[in-house]
Amino acid sequence: MTSAASVDTRAGDGPARDDDDSGPGRDRSRTTARTLARAAGRVRTPAGVVGAGLALVVAAVGFRAWVVYPAFFFLDDYVYLDDAGSADLGPAWLAEPYNGHVMPGARLLIMLVARGGPVDWPLAATTSLVLQACAGLAMLWTLVRVFGPRPGVLVPLAVYLSTAITVPGFVWWAAAINLVPVQVALTLAVGSWVCAMRTREPRWVILVAAWVTLGLCFDVRAVLTLPVLAFVSLAYFAHGGPLRRAAVVLGARRPAIAVLAALGGAYTAYYLTQVEQITTRPSVSVVAALAGDVYGRTLPTGILGGPWRWYDPAPPTALADPPPLLVALTWCVLLVVVAWIALRRSRTLRAWVPLVGYVAALVWLVASTRSSAAQVAGLEYRFLTEAGVLLALGLGLATMPLPGAVESSSARQRPLVAPPPRVLVAALTTAVVLGGTWSAATYAHVWHTRNDSEPFVRRLAADLSAAGPVDVAELRTRDGVLSELVFPRNNTRTLAAPLSGDVSFPPVSDDLHVVDDDGALSKAAVDPTVRSAPGPVPGCGWLVDGPALTVPLDGTAPAGLSWLRVGYLLGSDTSATLVAGGVAVEVDLEAGLQSLFVRHNGDFDEIRLTGLPAGTNLCVDVVEVGDLVPFGPA
Repeated sequence: MTSAASVDTRAGDGPARDDDDSGPGRDRSRTTARTLARAAGRVRTPAGVVGAGLALVVAAVGFRAWVVYPAFFFLDDYVYLDDAGSADLGPAWLAEPYNGHVMPGARLLIMLVARGGPVDWPLAATTSLVLQACAGLAMLWTLVRVFGPRPGVLVPLAVYLSTAITVPGFVWWAAAINLVPVQVALTLAVGSWVCAMRTREPRWVILVAAWVTLGLCFDVRAVLTLPVLAFVSLAYFAHGGPLRRAAVVLGARRPAIAVLAALGGAYTAYYLTQVEQITTRPSVSVVAALAGDVYGRTLPTGILGGPWRWYDPAPPTALADPPPLLVALTWCVLLVVVAWIALRRSRTLRAWVPLVGYVAALVWLVASTRSSAAQVAGLEYRFLTEAGVLLALGLGLATMPLPGAVESSSARQRPLVAPPPRVLVAALTTAVVLGGTWSAATYAHVWHTRNDSEPFVRRLAADLSAAGPVDVAELRTRDGVLSELVFPRNNTRTLAAPLSGDVSFPPVSDDLHVVDDDGALSKAAVDPTVRSAPGPVPGCGWLVDGPALTVPLDGTAPAGLSWLRVGYLLGSDTSATLVAGGVAVEVDLEAGLQSLFVRHNGDFDEIRLTGLPAGTNLCVDVVEVGDLVPFGPA
């Protein structure tokens, strides 16, 4: 930097000679060199490190905005919004589990978005983006707090902000409102715990408890923060054998450990006794298959900017599909990097234990809750989201000293290998960051272009808005819109109810509508499996003779849920009771040529209309039993 400045100063003394290399091009190069030198100098100051870190966070948030805003709701998102639309905001609803998840914090965000208006994806995406910004800032704060404001913290920060490991748990809103806050809580808890271990100030213990509690308000996985904190204490703030380390830590920080143990114990007791358990004991083969995919392919490629390629059998979600050659190359690079660091610095291998151990716990959780999907679950980064946090922290612990620690990574007095060229370190870091950005962008592209629920819901929202009050049949949706994964909620009620306050789903209707495969609202008709026999009265069919009317079918309606349509002509409004298969339903009949739709579950071979007033002028032309189909525009 001094040389660049001195050359630039001499260049301004006197006119240029014919034999020197001054001139416009030389001036520009000197200006560039001076600018770069000044920038490098600023990054070496504490304020410069923080400023550069903030710039990285802002850039990452800008990229994540591009990732999330063109996406849309998917699967569980619609279930969340449907539940919030009919719920009262209170302790009971906030504490209600969802598929084993206790998430009062996430439910607050769900209610916020549900009350923002129908299909308010921009608001939902903004909640995800704000959470992601908090995660980036939390990582910057923790790295600076733990390692000091040194330029080295920018490398793990950049790796964390760019890794594709955290993207699947971000772009899907249902995952983001659970998993991004857990990342925030884990990151801040580690930073605050290190501060608590360095000092005896109670505020840090209080903060740690607060961060852990915050994480637990969003997902049960936050309880895994506690073993991470325990390992940091034992590995870095004590020495000796395991028992000696435990005794040292317990003796020095007993109140802090008691607070966290009580918090973890209370939450675990509550979860095990009050929440319906969805876990099973996985087989060895299931765990082995998951661990093989996670440790063999998914995690190592994600660490180095992968997976570079995705497989999307059920879009818009996608699975890691790294090319085999790159998987092998990744393992070679990782082994060389880890070994090189270990040969240059002492006590580095322990830095990777939280990452490997945390991922092992996640593998067990996935195996015990999703054993039926073990063949693909190990390729889903959404189940490994917090690995991005522990990757950054592990990289910092391996490459930088931990001030205040009893045992810390430190440079060997006699390194066993030469230092790697700085250009090589810069090139590898750049490749990891660019690779992660590329992987994230290609994953986002699937969400931007292949979410079938988006055009469906937008069309349905427009049709419901135009229709006003309307009766809609509650029918199963096609798999690409709402799949069996949310059974029995994969129906039109789940999608339509959050879109309009004027939509109803009655079992009996004289003006019923259905939603077609494209989300369009249509008049309903019945595709009959059985129908009424021809009536004896020409031009009428079946004529009322007395207070009741029986209409036989030409076969037996099969057992199971079906719809029946009664086509009739009536002189004046009246009410009656429709009986089919022993089930009676009160119905209102309107004057004129009408259709009555009734949902039924059971087998029958005739229908009866009873309770008709004397003198009722009623003709039943047809009775059809079968599935509902679209008939025409609403």
